[in-house]
Amino acid sequence: MHKVAGDIETSINIPFLHIAYATAGSLALSGVRCAVLIGTGFTISE
Repeated sequence: MHKVAGDIETSINIPFLHIAYATAGSLALSGVRCAVLIGTGFTISE
């Protein structure tokens, strides 16, 4: 999804919420400087 998020945002007329943006904002507000991503092989490699 992250690879096409920009294309989606410019193609729709409603707000687009990418989970990575929301997560990064929350981590930053909480002072977290290091996080772990747990996911499928595709998620990790892409």
